[in-house]
Amino acid sequence: MEASSSPHHNVFINLTDNPDAGRHARRMHIRRIVMLERHKRRHEDKILATCAEKTPEAPEEAINIGRQQDRNDRCTGSDELSMDSNNARTTQLSAQMELWSMQLFQPRLWLNPDQENTTRLIIEFLCGQTKKAAQNISHVFFIHRRFNNVAKKVDMGQNPLKICGKNLKHWMGYNGTAVLQQSTLWTMCEILSKWKLLSAAQAIALYILLWLRKETAHSRFPCGNIALLVTLRRIFNIVRTRDLHNNTAYTTKQPVHDWHDWIYRESCLRVACLYAILTAVVETDYGRLCDGPSECRIEDLPLPAPKSVWEAEDERSWKESLVVLDDLSSTPTFQDLVGDTIPTDSPWQEEMDEMGLIVKMAAHLWRQNVRV
Repeated sequence: MEASSSPHHNVFINLTDNPDAGRHARRMHIRRIVMLERHKRRHEDKILATCAEKTPEAPEEAINIGRQQDRNDRCTGSDELSMDSNNARTTQLSAQMELWSMQLFQPRLWLNPDQENTTRLIIEFLCGQTKKAAQNISHVFFIHRRFNNVAKKVDMGQNPLKICGKNLKHWMGYNGTAVLQQSTLWTMCEILSKWKLLSAAQAIALYILLWLRKETAHSRFPCGNIALLVTLRRIFNIVRTRDLHNNTAYTTKQPVHDWHDWIYRESCLRVACLYAILTAVVETDYGRLCDGPSECRIEDLPLPAPKSVWEAEDERSWKESLVVLDDLSSTPTFQDLVGDTIPTDSPWQEEMDEMGLIVKMAAHLWRQNVRV
């Protein structure tokens, strides 16, 4: 019998007493890998076809002129080779970016069905925030109810969050508008005042959730999700170094006597917590909120303030509600939730709002070490 000329394929045998366990997760993992390879091959085929169409034959006059300029041919030839090399690298980078973009914000795959269900519930909750924002921006769980009123008092003028709310109201089905405002914020973020910069971070966060809700990229902005994530990182680096003066704690426990200042700091913290939630439920491998050991880590983020403090209607009720923070022996962090070291009868556990609950669910996922 002649040896087969077909390439050898690895065969994996699943040895288990319960073949049904984890079958859905394995199928989802295989389906995802197959689709990613399929899209990659299709993209490569399109690039090759486009290059073939854009390579015309040299006209006769160009050939004659080239023969008469033999001395310049060497220089010109090297320049053209350099340009061709740069174009090839650009094309390769573009293909790699599109592959990263397809993987970004994809739901994480888990071996345990309970973890899959928790991930699905968190994602559904996050996607619902864009609908809330389209109806009333103050209904979003990481935006303070009095944010717009406070921003008007301390920083006159229209802020990016208002523009985002209008865009979501009129363009819920079009995630291209997210990238259009993103490019503006990327250009202007260094000159924005601290309140406008915070509203820019909140707007970018909502656009990321819109991208997560749509599940597909817009044809005009295939890598827009990467642009949004990198923009959020840049904004937070400016907020941390310029407006928070390299304070990585964001502060919920530090003494803050001004209500407006507390709203600003707590709002920054909640956008950072949203990023921590995203890292637990979707792929965020391209782009980081904070890089390097000298910068803030997700594990060190303080937990969101209790409900009574966050939802205080005015400065007087806010000051009255601060007694809840005084009952805390230390500021609980995301790492405390991951390590399950916060007592169930602690003031934070008993007073947490809906964001605190979602953060707690995300920390439970972080605690799991085995991912597909």
